[in-house]
Amino acid sequence: MCRTRGKLAFSALMLASATVHAQSANMGTTFHALEARAVRVTTTFPDAAIDVRRKDGQAIDAVLTDRAGAVRGRLQMPAGARRVQWQRDGRSNDAQEFDLPAQTEVSLDWASHQLYVLWTDDRAQAAAGRALDLADESATWDGHMRRDRRALSRGASAGQLAARLQSVETEFDEVVVRSAVDVHDRRPTGKRVDYSRFTAAIRDRRTGAARGFVRWFDTAQVLTWKIEGGSSGVILPERMRGGWTFTPTMGWANVQAYQFATEAARGVAPTGPDPLAQAFRGLFAQPARSVPRALLARTVAGEPLAGTGPSGARSPRADSWRSLPWQFGGRGAATNEEGCDNLHWLDGSIFRVCCDVHDRCYEANGCSSSSWRWPFSGGTWSCARCNVGAVYCFCTLANPAYCGGGAGGGSGGGDGSGGGCSSVAGGFCPAECTSCSAR
Repeated sequence: MCRTRGKLAFSALMLASATVHAQSANMGTTFHALEARAVRVTTTFPDAAIDVRRKDGQAIDAVLTDRAGAVRGRLQMPAGARRVQWQRDGRSNDAQEFDLPAQTEVSLDWASHQLYVLWTDDRAQAAAGRALDLADESATWDGHMRRDRRALSRGASAGQLAARLQSVETEFDEVVVRSAVDVHDRRPTGKRVDYSRFTAAIRDRRTGAARGFVRWFDTAQVLTWKIEGGSSGVILPERMRGGWTFTPTMGWANVQAYQFATEAARGVAPTGPDPLAQAFRGLFAQPARSVPRALLARTVAGEPLAGTGPSGARSPRADSWRSLPWQFGGRGAATNEEGCDNLHWLDGSIFRVCCDVHDRCYEANGCSSSSWRWPFSGGTWSCARCNVGAVYCFCTLANPAYCGGGAGGGSGGGDGSGGGCSSVAGGFCPAECTSCSAR
């Protein structure tokens, strides 16, 4: 249980989009570019487990087994194809096919949910003495899920079926990320408690060593992360205009955790719209403001250089202003490299809006990567304003406790995967969320 001093008023949050993604489909070009590096996804429901593998050429092969270990269904999508084949009990002589809608981009996570939905519909139809029918006149779309129309009319929606999910494990080239529902000892407290919904634990694929985590608090709409030897942070809904534009899921969190742990997005050339950035369109329009030395130093340097440290103690490096922008954010995200690499995503499917707007500010003012070097050599005050704006964005949006707010906080026992609390925003309970309780 985590409690911090002070009060924080939470306004009622309505998601900007009514869409609740039960699976990872059409999540943005950058998301799918990184998800394409996943080689295997294992999804667990109370009554079934689904093993999805990526074959040559991005082909997808998913197999569902029941709790007894018997194969009860198979879903396949050949490389470069838009046609999906479903087989009852894995038998090719009992297969049905359907086409994906135009422009729909799917993932291994989507395949696992689609197969589970079809298995559920097939059982419901069998109980009613009918066969599952995926033909155009008998089937319909439930979000991104292909459904038997009659089974859907009498059964649970795709979102309700997704709520049964217990865990999702995603294997990438460097790491394995496993998201699982958090279990809490829900003792009556008489106060509001926002329990964490799930935690995505990151482990090194070769050694098995812990690499960090991503955690989602669904009722508070708060996301936290902490990477071993790297970045940490918190995303709060009241700092996003309109709130979250999608609902974070385990499949999404695993891809986001992969990015946090590896910074693999640097090798991706993002394209397409930037819906998340629209939520912050007024943030950088604010007049350039005087940012306290301590605030800027602690943000750009990537560790507390001035003022109070995470525990409230005075930092011994309070006057290390000259060491400023040699690191911005996580490990290896040097500010002297091109771009603003902390949370660096362009299409809005993963959080990186501060850098998106910063890069656009650079383009508009003729700045270059050298403009990051203090005191912005080779640039102008317009470039400095872009940099100050990025600092302001990260401090007020992505990591406010780390940048000078809410340094007080409680602490708890436990190891790195299951308990404890830190006033640093990426800790197990964010200091800014006084009602949040992690497992």
